[in-house]
Amino acid sequence: MPVFVTRVVLGIVFLGIVACLIPDGEKKQEKEPARQLSSIPRSNIVPLPKDLKVIDDVVYHPGKKTRWRMNLVLPQQAETQPRPALVFVYAGGGSGGNNTTRHSRTGPLHYARKGYVCVSLYHRHSDDTPFADCLEDLKCAIRWMRAHADKYQIDPERIGAFGNANGGSMVCLVGLMKQGQQVDSSAPWRDQSSQLNAFCVTATPTDYLSWADGIEHLPRMIHLTWKNEDELKTEVAKISPITYVRADAPPMLVMHGVLDPFVDVSQADQFVAALKSAGARDVTYYRSDSAGHAVFLRDQTQTFPMMEEFFARTLGYPKGYKVAQR
Repeated sequence: MPVFVTRVVLGIVFLGIVACLIPDGEKKQEKEPARQLSSIPRSNIVPLPKDLKVIDDVVYHPGKKTRWRMNLVLPQQAETQPRPALVFVYAGGGSGGNNTTRHSRTGPLHYARKGYVCVSLYHRHSDDTPFADCLEDLKCAIRWMRAHADKYQIDPERIGAFGNANGGSMVCLVGLMKQGQQVDSSAPWRDQSSQLNAFCVTATPTDYLSWADGIEHLPRMIHLTWKNEDELKTEVAKISPITYVRADAPPMLVMHGVLDPFVDVSQADQFVAALKSAGARDVTYYRSDSAGHAVFLRDQTQTFPMMEEFFARTLGYPKGYKVAQR
């Protein structure tokens, strides 16, 4: 047999052997069941200190919505007195609460180690539901906390919140609205209050009527709140925190970066000015000339201690923590 033919035959045999040894990827994929992902990311995505415990996927609103969940982070050791609580509401264009950012993982752990009961909130997506519905979810979660205050050792008179970007809008609205404003009569825990006792917001839209790019360029979530052009201004005003400024507003800490490309700093400037003009007595404004939308993380050497002291002063915790008197 010629050498050339021999080499061809040997090559074919070799390729056949290799083909037999390589597993059939398609058949393997058919046999393996599809990986089931939880509808909500777990809160223990960072190492959990041994002195804390996490309760995942707590249902705060009975129903079919998978986003009606919260994660609780609280101290392992019980105290003789109820603890203050903090609700963390995050950004993502209002898209259901994006609890995958750095502070969304570390914030509740940090404050729980100081003795707070902390909640990471998940709510409905404003990509496919009106922003007002997301707002009602936050209210419902706060009412749930008060309804279960004894079980989780929460002081119902000391509930604060942290909100970033559109999450900050939700926090501002709940913090400033009166109890009966924009209420879903079908939501549970109606016998409880949804009021906040203090709150901190960062990079937050507060007046959609004065949006820097014009009202016609509002985020998609805002357009879901109105039915036609004639109703636009009326409906947008209802979900703008500046509409609800009042003299008896709860204590608040507002943070914003001058270089923010998404939410113009004028939103915070006008909001704080309106609060003070209305007679609000406890408004602290951190305005960074060098930070953008991520002002809270970029300026953390200033913002982290400022927020910590703010909640210690306004919620009176932890005991013995020395804060400057206003």
